Amino acid sequence: MSSCLTSCAKQIAKLEAVIQRDEGGRGIKKLCQPEGTLYNLATHLLSADKFTILTGFPCLQREAGEEQDLPPTETDGPSGAIAICRALLRLNHENEVVIATDVCNAAVMEACATNLKSESNSSWRVEIFQPKNLWNDEEQIRLENIAKWSNHILAIERGSIAADGNAYTMSGKIMGPDLMAPLDQLFQEDFRLKYPTYSTSCIGDGGNELGMGSISNLIHDHVANGKTIASASPCDILLCASVSNWGGYATAAALEVLSKVGNTEDENIKTTLLTSEKEEINTIQASNDAGARDGISGKGDLYVDGMDISVHIGILKELETICKI
Repeated sequence: MSSCLTSCAKQIAKLEAVIQRDEGGRGIKKLCQPEGTLYNLATHLLSADKFTILTGFPCLQREAGEEQDLPPTETDGPSGAIAICRALLRLNHENEVVIATDVCNAAVMEACATNLKSESNSSWRVEIFQPKNLWNDEEQIRLENIAKWSNHILAIERGSIAADGNAYTMSGKIMGPDLMAPLDQLFQEDFRLKYPTYSTSCIGDGGNELGMGSISNLIHDHVANGKTIASASPCDILLCASVSNWGGYATAAALEVLSKVGNTEDENIKTTLLTSEKEEINTIQASNDAGARDGISGKGDLYVDGMDISVHIGILKELETICKI
């Protein structure tokens, strides 16, 4: 590794440390992989150009008195997905991104994605899939076409099937086949043997997210309800974060750090990849307006994982400071 890349790796390690301090007190440090995972993820993303981002978690939480036809989407995940998508679009105008989710999460994801319309690279779209109980050959073909097209698939705070075939919230509530589309297929061994051209990554914070099956033994040992809720689907690169959105911020920040290496004269590179405070507030507000709620408290009002927006903006500013070092 060159001295410049070594310096970048150290800078990115600082980003990684910020998002793994466990502000929520959920014991995430016991799930974290060795230092360097964020660097590994960012370098993989740099080598790809067709990305699929999976997100969406029907958290089954709402404020007292609220009534909705569908359970609210969790506020953690969608804005992190947008932060990564924005960074990839700005990184290179040849990059293309698909964001995929289920019908129950569609309104929130589409509302968040409106914040991408100002990007000069318009090569992105949102794909909405039917839940398992309405899955048919047409949906399967659409999913397999995404597999054929992608060269990297990243899941961030994406609900996942456990060993018993159910998908669970952290508290053990079942997110049933009337809600969840069978997107886990993209991470499962038989499917990947059929479509071997893409790599996978996961950003998660609890153990029940798609891709966290890579550390199911740790989830069983260290997470409440771990043996029940743990994802059964592994991934190639697993980044644990105190809050999954923070993993999205850090991924964008790591790409920004690496984009400055040897690319200062490349007109296709826009080096400000990390989402801004205004962009993040707008995205979370859009998710709330579309019905998203905090997965812990059920609150709207810019809450994510039990913490108000000031905490999340504080993390974003820390990452921004490290990027400028």
